Amino acid sequence: MEDVWQGPITREWADQFPIAPYRRLLLQRKNPSGTRAIEVGSGPAHDSLALAERGFEVWGVDWSQNGLKAGQQLYEDEGFRLHGVRADIRALPLRGDVFDFVWNAGVLEHFEDDDVARVLAEMRRIARPGGTVLAVVPNRFYFWYQAHLALKRLSRRKHQYGFERAFGAGYLMTQFRTAGFSEVFASGIHLHPAPSFLVPKTGWLTMLFARIFAPLEAPGKNSPWRARSGLDLVVWAEK
Repeated sequence: MEDVWQGPITREWADQFPIAPYRRLLLQRKNPSGTRAIEVGSGPAHDSLALAERGFEVWGVDWSQNGLKAGQQLYEDEGFRLHGVRADIRALPLRGDVFDFVWNAGVLEHFEDDDVARVLAEMRRIARPGGTVLAVVPNRFYFWYQAHLALKRLSRRKHQYGFERAFGAGYLMTQFRTAGFSEVFASGIHLHPAPSFLVPKTGWLTMLFARIFAPLEAPGKNSPWRARSGLDLVVWAEK
């Protein structure tokens, strides 16, 4: 992971990914309350900038020292501070019952089942009573993402982050309950087709689909069909 975060991280770099605006919309929609947020498996914590802009004290935990340093520089450039902790997220060196909002995006899919349960249990432990724990992962039912991975396997190209898979809502919700949560919810974001996963030259077509399907992304009730239709599956619960 140190190789992944070798270069500097800028706001422009973070905003280039098609998923970026939808994750910001997700954080607006969830509207977490409180003052202290932590991204568990943060890398440079670029997705959590939206929380810093809302006044949260933001912490990032990751195994990559390069990622955390790049994130701290990114936050400093944007006028904020990132509290970075280098640690194994399966055993967080942090006190329990501390954070109002505990989350990650694009993290759990890189772990095997037992470790997914450990990470979620740790996320629950450090959340304060009444705090929200939220995870965003690739959706196994999103066709374009699965086709993208299949092409990589056929061409024998490795994923840049190593081991990766996708989850269904039922699996991840069960893992949340195993971690100790009783009432668990699911939804999804990035609901439009994305053929650029297969052929980058069709990026313009993905942007067209994004415009056409934009009303589906508007804030509203979360629903199970979103959990099956979006590129990103979102599962959350309160402690």
